[in-house]
Amino acid sequence: MDKATVLNRVYASNLPSRAKTVMFYLANRSNKELTCFPAIPTIAKETGMSERTVQRALKELCEEGYVEKSHRYRENGGQSSNLYKLKTEENNKADVVNLKAESADKKVSGDKNESPEVASYQQEMQNIKFSFFDTTSYLSKECHRGGVSCVPP
Repeated sequence: MDKATVLNRVYASNLPSRAKTVMFYLANRSNKELTCFPAIPTIAKETGMSERTVQRALKELCEEGYVEKSHRYRENGGQSSNLYKLKTEENNKADVVNLKAESADKKVSGDKNESPEVASYQQEMQNIKFSFFDTTSYLSKECHRGGVSCVPP
């Protein structure tokens, strides 16, 4: 378990920028066990976001499987800041969606060694080739005013 793995997953993800910012903050504040417990007002102040935006970002991170949140309580029963554990496993929703998209792109390309970008470009070029119309057929037609025209009526 290391921070580099967590950061690489975040860079490769499709998370909104607010969630990435909060995730980078949590990674920066985490210890060797990848845990930290900053308060939401502290995260908001240090990232320049509103508290509500931080709450939304943390909710997205928990739902997508990047962070595990645990409630902490004081001895008198009052709630303290939450404990956040950063996950390094690549089994969250976003990773599964990305893997499905990559496998679908490879099926479309037909060649397992061909990148999805190349296959997509080749498909697009094929579509463009068939979308151009044959102008020679219009050259031989007569214009509605009489005579030969290059422009279709």
